[in-house]
Amino acid sequence: RRTLVKYVCQQRRGGFDGTMGEIIEIEEPREFHYTITVVTPHACIKDAVGSANQGKTPVPKLLKPLRQQCIYMNQGWWNYEFCYNEHVRQFHMETVSTPTTPEDGANNQGKGGKEGTDDTNAAAANKKTTTTAVTTVDFLLGKKGANSTISIHKGDTPATSYASQYYSDGTVCDLTNQPRRIEVRFVCEAELAKSRIVSIQESSTCEYLMHVATPLICTNETFQPVQPKLLEIACHPIEDSSDDGGDAKEEGSS
Repeated sequence: RRTLVKYVCQQRRGGFDGTMGEIIEIEEPREFHYTITVVTPHACIKDAVGSANQGKTPVPKLLKPLRQQCIYMNQGWWNYEFCYNEHVRQFHMETVSTPTTPEDGANNQGKGGKEGTDDTNAAAANKKTTTTAVTTVDFLLGKKGANSTISIHKGDTPATSYASQYYSDGTVCDLTNQPRRIEVRFVCEAELAKSRIVSIQESSTCEYLMHVATPLICTNETFQPVQPKLLEIACHPIEDSSDDGGDAKEEGSS
């Protein structure tokens, strides 16, 4: 018997999902000759040259869109602000209520007689308050410096790889008398619509680690899945003469 396997390109919605392929058709065009058709995203190589060039694009260039806005995250009592290539902040905000008096009530205050007293009481009854968010605690965890170049750390798989950037010279720590510093790690999340902070932790006293998930770096070759080599597989029959030999031996022995 002989089998020919045909691989056909089929893109997966949302990008590569790890699926090796799927058999969609098996034919026997002539006796003992078969053709199997397999659809797989690994066979989509028409843009291989363009993809290869895009994979060489440096991560700092891919992260340029992050300069347009800062990213925020709330974690319990603290809020965090990350502005790419600028700084990382840790701050706390509280809502403050401020009383306000209607203007007409203020104009009538101080008038003598019953009419003035009634107007003053009315103004007190109509007194309103406005609320304002005020930053009460503010720490700079780090800012861009000479050591803020981005380095690539390639893991065993694209999922364990990341790009790292340090921000230093933050607010002086009360416990160490040293400026705060933070490492920001960018990880690939192709399905995200925009970049976001996924976690932040204090790895040691006044030294921090932040993870930022972003789809921007996913086209870099470090974060691309390894594509298997496609080979044509042909199966051929092997003649097995062990049965004939065994029969002949038995006849001779008898």
